[in-house]
Amino acid sequence: MERALIDFELIVTIVPFGQGSKALKIGRKNGVTGGTIFLAHGTVENRLFSLLALDDVEKEIVLMAANENAMPKVMDALDKQLALHKANHGIVFTVSMSDFIRHNRDDIKETVKIKEKTMYSAVFTVTDRGRAEDVVDAAKAAGARGATIINGRGSGIHETSKLFAMAIEPEKEIIMIIVKDEIVQTVTDAISDAVHIEQPGIGVLFTIPVNEVRGLVD
Repeated sequence: MERALIDFELIVTIVPFGQGSKALKIGRKNGVTGGTIFLAHGTVENRLFSLLALDDVEKEIVLMAANENAMPKVMDALDKQLALHKANHGIVFTVSMSDFIRHNRDDIKETVKIKEKTMYSAVFTVTDRGRAEDVVDAAKAAGARGATIINGRGSGIHETSKLFAMAIEPEKEIIMIIVKDEIVQTVTDAISDAVHIEQPGIGVLFTIPVNEVRGLVD
């Protein structure tokens, strides 16, 4: 007997502060059972905002998992109801989730579908707090349009310090950038050169193929 596994994709929605709950509500109405909201901040490509020092704005990141049957409906609903076709209203993209279920029975066959890749990738950089600006500046100089920055904490053995004999884990910054595949190498090289990512303890840089993306307004 052959059993087809249902593929799931992770829907990543980046919206202005206060819109995360709306995005989650839209997802639930269209087949998503739940999600998680993270606080972050992002950059806005607007000359007036830059002059007024308002180009660094609060964002919310919503993570939702949807199966292959519900995903198109969820994406369309998010696109329409969040008005992602308008500048600075948000971005939503999907990435594949790996969920392998192994069976001991020989009469059950696992099936894995290969998703057709888009022309975009998500570039993630994890580094110490205070380095995000260097990463974003380097990425923009290499052709990226903007970034979303998430605060986090590291737990590596080389990333702790002592304060009054107490170990302190320094805060980390996670920089997420969506770029076209044609400039991925240029952007990652620029980030690497700017923050010396290859040196021990500096951080991590990796990319993930994007399956579908909405909200990247030219």
